[in-house]
Amino acid sequence: MKFRKLKKSDKENASALFEACLADLIRREGIDEPGLFENEMERLNGVAVASLQYAGPCMYIAENGGILLGTIAVLPPGPMAVLHANAAEPDIEIGCVYIHPDHQRQGVGHFLIRSAIAKAKESPAGRFFLDAGFSSSRAYWTKQLGNPTITLEDYWGTGQPHAIWVKDLE
Repeated sequence: MKFRKLKKSDKENASALFEACLADLIRREGIDEPGLFENEMERLNGVAVASLQYAGPCMYIAENGGILLGTIAVLPPGPMAVLHANAAEPDIEIGCVYIHPDHQRQGVGHFLIRSAIAKAKESPAGRFFLDAGFSSSRAYWTKQLGNPTITLEDYWGTGQPHAIWVKDLE
């Protein structure tokens, strides 16, 4: 498995990966929220384009044999981290973690997070933030990173929290 920065030639495959992942995630989570799929696709494709155009966010991919397995991004702190966890530059946020449904539960997510943390350690950031709202995402990140630093109870509705992890890079 290789970890590398997203290239312009990856953009179409990355968008297809986002589409497959989101459709699967929304189906598994039983979410019926109008506009969620379209808004998240727009956000993810926007991060990919920004990663290709300038030095702000940086999207990385995991690939094996030329097949795009998953994505992860190292970004400036987003609104959730800033508003609820006092994130500020040079802190970073790790986000846009999507593993194609055909390649989940094969170590790709673990590979991506460890590789992204190694990249983040090369930056002046002293800590990173990661947030998750989907229940399966919260469960996965709790397994990988331990209990969230902040849990916003009932954020998405009754019994639907949002979790934020704050981790030192040292």
